[in-house]
Amino acid sequence: MLNPDARDYLRNVRKRLPMRGDAEERYLEQLEMSLSDYCAENGPKSAAEIVEAFGSPQAVVDAYLSELDTGQVIRHADIRKPVRACMLAALTAVLLAALTAGVAAFWCAEESRIIESYDAPTYFSAEALPEEENPPG
Repeated sequence: MLNPDARDYLRNVRKRLPMRGDAEERYLEQLEMSLSDYCAENGPKSAAEIVEAFGSPQAVVDAYLSELDTGQVIRHADIRKPVRACMLAALTAVLLAALTAGVAAFWCAEESRIIESYDAPTYFSAEALPEEENPPG
């Protein structure tokens, strides 16, 4: 069982991996077992002690990637992260636009309802106005 610092360390390594495949999942499982064994043998360790023993998360990822063939890295590059970020941004923009349009439509409908329901007082009628004898023109 990993302590919170070890779980954070493993999560940071996972986030830094530029690709995800079966080989990377096996590597992460091995790293998790190594972290678990290290913590079991030496007691709960702080984040600094874990980094001292295993290296920084980026250094661990760099070491893993340095063992791979360049062609392998290029073929398995994880493009899902940028695609997900773009999809999330587009979805957020659509939702904000829909919300704005809905609020504007509600406001316009409410204003229209208020104006239609307003009964202006009538102070005079058209019949009470004097007729002009010589219309301009």
